[in-house]
Amino acid sequence: MSGNQIRRRRIQPKLHSIPASKSASAIYIQMHQLATERERLHQELVRISDRQDQIIKRLQELDQGLNQLETTAANNTTDLDLSQVDPAVAALIEAKLNQSAQTQADRNHRANNSKATNNKQSQAKKRSSNKANNDPKNDPDYSSMTIEY
Repeated sequence: MSGNQIRRRRIQPKLHSIPASKSASAIYIQMHQLATERERLHQELVRISDRQDQIIKRLQELDQGLNQLETTAANNTTDLDLSQVDPAVAALIEAKLNQSAQTQADRNHRANNSKATNNKQSQAKKRSSNKANNDPKNDPDYSSMTIEY
């Protein structure tokens, strides 16, 4: 290439690191979208919490039923004369009784933990339901997003 035929490149435009500012309407639209999504998630959380409460109640009912049946079974087996039963079967019955006692202790521990969890969840429900209809204007989290002209 000779000196007369040097190609010139186009000058690349500068890239700006600061994004363009949004208009007020775009900000309000985004606020509305976020508030709508927040409300939807809150409702879903309430549904899930209610379902969890139902499941916990059902588990407690099942535990009570199992406890009653195990008590009945334990009473029936203590009335048996195990000396007349095959030693292998007697060992199985005694192992089952020991296992049921351990299972009962585990259930009691789980029931106590579920009660503590229920208390925490009910407190969270009360806090979230205290906000006035989850309106962004009434929510202190959104107060910093308001634009005054």
